[in-house]
Amino acid sequence: MNKYDKKNPLWFKIVWMIVVVVEIYVFFINKHFVVGVLTLGLFCIAFGFNKLKHSRPQAIFAFVIGLILFILAWLLYAAENH
Repeated sequence: MNKYDKKNPLWFKIVWMIVVVVEIYVFFINKHFVVGVLTLGLFCIAFGFNKLKHSRPQAIFAFVIGLILFILAWLLYAAENH
């Protein structure tokens, strides 16, 4: 665990904790999946920024997955409100 703490910056750990709390709330209590997909997209974007200096292919892949999740959240929102 100590090795993990040294690799990731504080802002990434905070984003990770927020995403975990929101996902637990969404999937077990609220059942509002648009928010869950948005937080997963946010986590992918944050992961991409975290890996940008060290591994550019991983960062690009994370950005693409984050963009796909944002589009999916938009489509889910449009389907719920139509």
